[in-house]
Amino acid sequence: PEKAVTGHVPPYIMDFTPDTIPSGWTRFLHPQGSLYFHHKEKSVLTNTNILDEDNRNIITETMNQIFRKLEYDNVEIPSDTQLVIDVRWDKQIIGYYFATLQGRCLFWAQEKCLEPLYKRVTRVWSHSHMLGHLIEAELWVHYQHFPHVQVLPPQILRELKGFLLYTATDQIFNANTTSEYSIEEVDKALSIINSIPPDFISNERSSAHEIGYYLCIVAYNLAASLSRKLINAAALHRFDNHHGQPNARWHRDDFLYEDSAEIPRSYFLRLTSPLLFFTPETYYQSLRNIMNDGNVFFEAWRIFVGELHQEWKELIIIATVLLAANMAFLAIPSLDNGDNPELRSPAQICSYISIVTSVCSIVLGQLFSRYHRIKGWERFDERITENYDLLLDIGCSQLAVMYSLPYAFLTWSLIIFLVAFLVMCFDKTHNDVKLSIGVLSVVILLTMAYCVYKIRDNDEQRSQKARLFRYYDRLRYLFHSYPRSSSWRGPNPDSTELHDNPNPHTPPVPQVFNV
Repeated sequence: PEKAVTGHVPPYIMDFTPDTIPSGWTRFLHPQGSLYFHHKEKSVLTNTNILDEDNRNIITETMNQIFRKLEYDNVEIPSDTQLVIDVRWDKQIIGYYFATLQGRCLFWAQEKCLEPLYKRVTRVWSHSHMLGHLIEAELWVHYQHFPHVQVLPPQILRELKGFLLYTATDQIFNANTTSEYSIEEVDKALSIINSIPPDFISNERSSAHEIGYYLCIVAYNLAASLSRKLINAAALHRFDNHHGQPNARWHRDDFLYEDSAEIPRSYFLRLTSPLLFFTPETYYQSLRNIMNDGNVFFEAWRIFVGELHQEWKELIIIATVLLAANMAFLAIPSLDNGDNPELRSPAQICSYISIVTSVCSIVLGQLFSRYHRIKGWERFDERITENYDLLLDIGCSQLAVMYSLPYAFLTWSLIIFLVAFLVMCFDKTHNDVKLSIGVLSVVILLTMAYCVYKIRDNDEQRSQKARLFRYYDRLRYLFHSYPRSSSWRGPNPDSTELHDNPNPHTPPVPQVFNV
């Protein structure tokens, strides 16, 4: 070792693996570069460096204590169970868990609190909700961390391909899909999965490195998002959308909790919306469908932010042109009050205000665009993890108002510039000029007002219809809750015809659970 540090290799050395690995243990190199160790006889895995004697003694003692507890509790665990032990010297703790593919879960020898993992959803309803999806997602993270010693049944790959194909189909035909992945991402993932050799599933594989790489591909594709690993993604998708529960979510605009569906618009949004030309209400509705029940649909967010970036770019260009127009407008000699430099004409004052609002639009557009890129909000990548709570804490109302500011400032700048131009036209001009400009301006303004009114009226009608349908669903549920008389003719229970609404809103589930 001393010579190796200086770059010298002893003669006839053809094996560079460490020769001090303890008996019974096997050393593996993860595709990402880290070492982990496997005890085949006892089916134990650890990331702790057991080449160090102190670490090895702690791992061995912990392993023996856990197996003694299993014997004492007289518990029979699945034959494919793996025990993972990890020593955290920084926190002075020893952690462990059992993993089994047969049950598709992790488990412990005593009660374990998993509440920190509930961050992705507002409430967890039952053990089936937690164990069926969340714990399975953690199992695939386990596969990702220890790939070389895993066995991958053929049905897992088929299940993964089915999930990806369904996700692509749902993205194409369902405008309110709950999927977090774009068609491009799914297509790339499918091409990667299809590149895995068919004979990889068999037990006779060429090398440990091949096992590690291929199993990491599957684990990456089965764990949280394509940027964070693949069957884990399917499990988290089911957990986030409450699959298997009475209130499962089919679409992004399905609110699983009654108190979430009826959140009124804040007074802040109601007061600022008219000043911002009702733009926040449009953004608010889009954000409500994206940030649903304390969860964020990543793919919908990426599309939304991508559209915002395109809009901000266009607004910045228009605001820059308007800024140049204001500068040219102020250069008109007739606008300057040369007799009294301390006083400014109304047209000049309006142009000054238009310049300020144009600059505000440009600055905010640049600021929002850069902030989303720096903080990871544009692609919602791993950088968003530390800002996830911040995004939810800001809330739909404040985000809607913030995103409306560049457009609103530009619109005010255009209006004020138009006022400055009209003031110049009506100031000290002939009556014929005033009449022609006035009539034309009134006609154009009335046309614009009519268009805005019709658009607003159409939006309000749709909003009222949505509320009416919600009230109707609630009344229908109350009606169906009471016993029906024998004369009431409801749907035939033996009928096999599909109902019009395959996903009716279910009643709120009680919130008291001990999971």
